[in-house]
Amino acid sequence: MCMLYCRTAVTSILFLLFFLLQTGHSTAPAVPQYELSVSFDIARAKVTGASKISVVKGEPVALAVAGLNIRSVRLNQRGAAYQAANGKLTVRPEQSGILEIRYDGVFARAAGAATSRDTDIANVIGREGIFLAAAWYPQPQRLAHYRLKALLPRGYIGISEAERIQRVDGRDGATFIFNFDHPVDKISLVASDRYQIRQDHFHGVELSAYFFPEDQALAAKYLDYTKKYIDLYDKLLVPFPFKRFAVVENFLPTGYSMPTYTLLGQEVVRLPFIVETSLGHEILHQWFGNDLYIDESKGNWAEGLTTYLADHWYQEQKGEGWRYRK
Repeated sequence: MCMLYCRTAVTSILFLLFFLLQTGHSTAPAVPQYELSVSFDIARAKVTGASKISVVKGEPVALAVAGLNIRSVRLNQRGAAYQAANGKLTVRPEQSGILEIRYDGVFARAAGAATSRDTDIANVIGREGIFLAAAWYPQPQRLAHYRLKALLPRGYIGISEAERIQRVDGRDGATFIFNFDHPVDKISLVASDRYQIRQDHFHGVELSAYFFPEDQALAAKYLDYTKKYIDLYDKLLVPFPFKRFAVVENFLPTGYSMPTYTLLGQEVVRLPFIVETSLGHEILHQWFGNDLYIDESKGNWAEGLTTYLADHWYQEQKGEGWRYRK
């Protein structure tokens, strides 16, 4: 009975959401193209970057830049006027074209920061690895199509939102090119010189596990459970929204879901119950929150629906759904 009810309810919700998205499509402004190139100085915890954003004459561009050092702002290769205040950079283009912003930022890990009790972890660049998830580049206050090029030191492997990843090896390191054809509100970058990658395929989706050497024994188990969850939600909802998905181990105690990957702290992946609980929750966020977005100022329906069809649903299968609801 619950399976039938859940399927009917979810189908109705999806129909409404897709209808609203389609009806609003014709009036929505064009999604800008954003090309971001970055390189790193690990010893100095520094990122240096160049943003190239397509802009339209007369349409203001607002970018979050708190914590970044803006080196230059150019429009079509000429200096451009801009305003910077309260962590925001605003440009009013006098012509259409490419807005280029060069910047750098330092993200050192403070002593004692990011313990297992932290819920909001700052960006980090250091010997342990690279974790950049918010305000690490000039970020538009809207959706954009991103293409990220990250030059990483020798031995480092990077992961970001992407359906296609290219790697170009050079003398001093490797350039990872992340291509993602879906509009997103922001992008992230995680990298380490300790990752070992295990890959598989399921239902046309490329699966990967980026785990540290000491936890490689867990990689196969995580990939097997990933297949189970994709199969479950393929049947309950609609097919998996992206062409690839990765489970990524983090040196920080995180539990995040980004488009095309989930980032789980080392302490988390070692817990035996995570594959039967949190992993499914984060995978379901690929549909709700990473493919269909929310306006957090009006409530987080994606978290509610994900919790209902993941945490609650798993308890429902054990006859404990009533207890979870209570």
